[in-house]
Amino acid sequence: MAALYHTILTIHILSFILFIGTTVIDFLLYRQFWKFYGNDIAKAKTIWEVKNKIGPIIRFGGFLAFLAGITLMATAHYGGQTWLRIKVPLVILALINAVILARKQRKAIGANAEINIAFKAQKPKELKNRFTFFYFIQLCIFFFIILLSAFRFN
Repeated sequence: MAALYHTILTIHILSFILFIGTTVIDFLLYRQFWKFYGNDIAKAKTIWEVKNKIGPIIRFGGFLAFLAGITLMATAHYGGQTWLRIKVPLVILALINAVILARKQRKAIGANAEINIAFKAQKPKELKNRFTFFYFIQLCIFFFIILLSAFRFN
């Protein structure tokens, strides 16, 4: 039973590293996209294409972390602990944020980048601010998930 627990825990930790790490890489590529969008549309489009390939990896890491976490709860009987009752909804919120909100923003920016048309005067700033807010929220959620996992208060 201890070997099973440690195997699932390892999968859970590694999948969270994948989830968080690819989100950070996605954010860095997003910043690079905006850096090049005004000056070199070809570079910006290439960055956007690479950025779009990372999305499924982010979702896979989050989904695997969630499944491994649920399995850990079932095997280790953590369900009654307060830190876990807070952590699980945060993980679900991070997944929803990654799947729904990021996809919507990605489509809005991607359509304009692929067609190679200039954004209207205010629209790029609005899209940029919304996506930056998405990343801020996502990274804050990750911070609190890690904090709860480290301290495990009741």
